[in-house]
Amino acid sequence: MYPEWSPALSGLTIDIEIARRLPPGVAFRHLAIPIAEEGGRVTVFMADPYNQVGVAEVAAALGHQPYLVRTNPVFISDLLLTVWPDEISASLRLLVATPTEGATARFLAYSQRLGNLLNSQIIYIPLDEAAAGLALTTPPIPARTTLPIALLLVQQPRWPLRHILLILQGEPSESALLAWVLRLARPAGTVVTLLLLSPPLIGQPWSRSQVMSGGERKLPAPVQHLARQLTQAGISTELCLRQGSPEAQIRQETAAAEVDLALIINQPDTLLNRITPWFDRPLLIIAAAKGV
Repeated sequence: MYPEWSPALSGLTIDIEIARRLPPGVAFRHLAIPIAEEGGRVTVFMADPYNQVGVAEVAAALGHQPYLVRTNPVFISDLLLTVWPDEISASLRLLVATPTEGATARFLAYSQRLGNLLNSQIIYIPLDEAAAGLALTTPPIPARTTLPIALLLVQQPRWPLRHILLILQGEPSESALLAWVLRLARPAGTVVTLLLLSPPLIGQPWSRSQVMSGGERKLPAPVQHLARQLTQAGISTELCLRQGSPEAQIRQETAAAEVDLALIINQPDTLLNRITPWFDRPLLIIAAAKGV
């Protein structure tokens, strides 16, 4: 068992020089930060000190085995953003909504796997802040981060990623999904389904699960672009058109296709607020690029 530090406790002072002994890549990847040194041994706050791979990498970077203390990932994220304000170099940034009662090892492992696939910077934020961001139709973005950015809501972690669902409304902003889904689907041979929620197209002969090929000219341009880019990348891509309300369509397709992860653009409407209370799979909410 490792000792634990509660962020509610007072009296913690971070020595920036000591904190920066751990390279930012290692620190952010394993949510670890050196906070003190005594007798030549460094005390390190770590979200998951039971992660042997992470501990080994931290020890190698420091040059010796540290004294590990377990604490909240949100708290460590805040400290790292303070210590390394200019070192958030990943092109994609992943905010992870973290339960107030704490993050389990399974939750942290899933978030880390997803972040590694995306080659993204992981920043843990409280679940209540994530909910507030959804109410404003914009993921909560810390002051020091820039787009592209996404918010991950994890209900039940599902791994490996065999099936990804893109929830589409035919909007231009949905082109921002491409950078994320390519990184997620390419390594594992994942099937990607494009669920188009806009009204069914008159006379369109698509069947459910039809692989995108000919006839796509009748689809909205953003959907055509996504389908073309995914198939050109060698990713198994399917189109789905369903009937009913958007919520009903998402429920039906999620259950029928055994979806492991869903992606959606954070549009300025109420769809996200309607589906997040009941959606029981990991959901990646992508912020649209500025100016789109």
